[in-house]
Amino acid sequence: MNAPALPIGVHLDLPASRYHALPGASASRLRTLWQKTPAHLWVELQKPKKVTPAMMLGTLCHQKLLEPNRPLPQLAIPPEQYPAPADSSLVKTKKVAVGDLIDWSWSAKFCKQWRKDSEAAGRLVVTSNEAEAIENGTRAVLNHAVAAPLIQGATTEVSLVTMSEEFGIPVKARLDLVPVGPDLADVKFTTDVSARAFASHAYDLGYHLQAAWYLDVWNDLAGAEQLKTRFKFIAVESAAPFAVNVFTVTPDLIALGREQYLEALAVYARCMHEDDWPAYPENVIPLEVPAWKRRQAA
Repeated sequence: MNAPALPIGVHLDLPASRYHALPGASASRLRTLWQKTPAHLWVELQKPKKVTPAMMLGTLCHQKLLEPNRPLPQLAIPPEQYPAPADSSLVKTKKVAVGDLIDWSWSAKFCKQWRKDSEAAGRLVVTSNEAEAIENGTRAVLNHAVAAPLIQGATTEVSLVTMSEEFGIPVKARLDLVPVGPDLADVKFTTDVSARAFASHAYDLGYHLQAAWYLDVWNDLAGAEQLKTRFKFIAVESAAPFAVNVFTVTPDLIALGREQYLEALAVYARCMHEDDWPAYPENVIPLEVPAWKRRQAA
């Protein structure tokens, strides 16, 4: 297996695009293997993920919060109304006159052309609600008594590159936050940061694997003097009231995440060495009442 594309170590100021292009096992790849199969990961590796509005919003919020000195892309916010053009169906049916203000509609020819022209000029099209979310979500974190100290003085967007001696493959990680003190931290923009909802959401998406992976890769590279022993998630709601909660991953959950990522890492290494990416085993599986549904009915 080839060595890492960058020198082994901690890399600051590495553009996200260059980090994502690096080969190697990562938290996101191991989470996919934990959730699904090597075949699903293979498809992900061949086809870039389609950027959804929620993903774009999360990226912009991350950038404004964690890289405040890097300018955001120029935003284009559509107005609520626009003057009716002569070729509008409303004008043709004499419901309005040319130049009358009508509600913005992305299906209208005028609005489609506005988007096309804005994107051609290098502007990022967002709604007024999305622009508000970028500002208010960032402000909510910076005004939070627990979240703000994690960010103040922290090193952000830290890329880690090393090798797995056991499996002989490159590994990598990109940390949102390396605060002063014993913590690593990550920011998550989501719809519900209540303790119950986020706990379920975090487990389903394998955030505990991510936490264990980041701690282990960091500690392997940083050494005893900069040892990190805890992992926190700063969870932010992406709509009003932009509530914030800070969660610390318990030692038991870190241990479970480590056990699960090691299993996934062994699968990833085998797939890489053998160039074989299987899907599910070809057998019959009993379909039973899910354990969570049984508990719910009790």
